[in-house]
Amino acid sequence: MQTREEVEQHIRYKHVTECTLSEPIARHMLDALEAGAEPDYQVLLKAAKWPGLPNPAYHTTSRALRSTIFLNGLRMWMPQNGNWSRLICEADQPTGVYVAPDPDEHGVWSHWGDDFDVWVIDTTDLPHTPDLLNPGSYCITTDVPETRLTLWEKP
Repeated sequence: MQTREEVEQHIRYKHVTECTLSEPIARHMLDALEAGAEPDYQVLLKAAKWPGLPNPAYHTTSRALRSTIFLNGLRMWMPQNGNWSRLICEADQPTGVYVAPDPDEHGVWSHWGDDFDVWVIDTTDLPHTPDLLNPGSYCITTDVPETRLTLWEKP
C-alpha cells in the first residue's frame, strides 16, 4: 500500500512533469486526499473524472428527431451506427443515452452539422454508468421519458 505522501507526490508528478493530469482532475484528487480519502491513486482518479451524474445533464441529437422525442422521450441506443467514431465502436460502449455535464453549445457531439438539438434531462434516480471514453460524461442505462426532458435554448 502506498502512503498518502507517495500518492500526493505521484499526482503532482503526473500533473506538473508529465502533464497527463489536468488541473481540475489533479486538484480534485489532492483535495480528496486532504479531506481524508484513502491513498489509492486509481480510486481517486475515477472519483475525480466521474464525480457523479450531474442533474441536469445534456444530450445532443438530430433536430429531425425533435417531434419523436417530445412524444416518446430519448431511447437507449447502441453507439455502433454509422455516426459514431471507430474508437467508440471498438470500445464496446454500453447501450444507453449518453449525456454530458454541460450543454453542447457548439455541436461538439453533433453528427448533423448545425442541425442538432440539445436536451436537458432531469437525471434524478436514473441508472447510469461512467462514459469511460469521456471524463465527466455518463451513459444513462434506461430510456428517458419525455416528462424528464426539456429542449435547451441557447442563451
